[in-house]
Amino acid sequence: MKKTAAASKRGPAEGGPGGPAVPSAAPEKVGWVRKFCGKGLFRQLWKQRYVLLRGEQLFVAEKEVKDEKTIQEVFDLNDYEKCEELRKSKSRSKKNHSKFLLSHSKEPGNTAPNLVFLAVSPEEKESWINALNSAITRAKNRILDEVTVEEESYLAHPTRDRAKIQHSRRPPTRGHLMAVASTSTSDGMLTLDLIQEEDTSLD
Repeated sequence: MKKTAAASKRGPAEGGPGGPAVPSAAPEKVGWVRKFCGKGLFRQLWKQRYVLLRGEQLFVAEKEVKDEKTIQEVFDLNDYEKCEELRKSKSRSKKNHSKFLLSHSKEPGNTAPNLVFLAVSPEEKESWINALNSAITRAKNRILDEVTVEEESYLAHPTRDRAKIQHSRRPPTRGHLMAVASTSTSDGMLTLDLIQEEDTSLD
């Protein structure tokens, strides 16, 4: 069975081929909702979908399944910005009070689609919105933590690897030699010779 590109995005908790079998945690939320699938000739197309939220991924299937690894529609919540209700302010229809939108982030190169769902009730809509926003926040925090750890591991202090230099006693300055020369009596000529040698070496 051919898998879509979205389905290839698997979290680290799912054991890959040949890898260790990792027990998966219970889903944060699961249930039936209607998914907006475009506009028909005369009306909007809404299709019943089985939706499962686990970790940072949203699985959407046409029928109820026990193993989400067989689901083709998989959406990584890293690619999404927020989940919010979607309704017309003047509409009194219960249907319009149960819609919610999963908005993709505006980052360059993000090809994730916006997703519109219709819950069975306004209360169920609120439950989905809260669950999805919590998952989006976790996904963003995980990415931020990974970037921070990576920066700390590769960020070297400017002087950490600098070669150690044995500091010897500093040579006397010109002012120091002049002061010694002015107070010296017996070895004054020797001190002046040192000053002249220093001037010659600087040239």
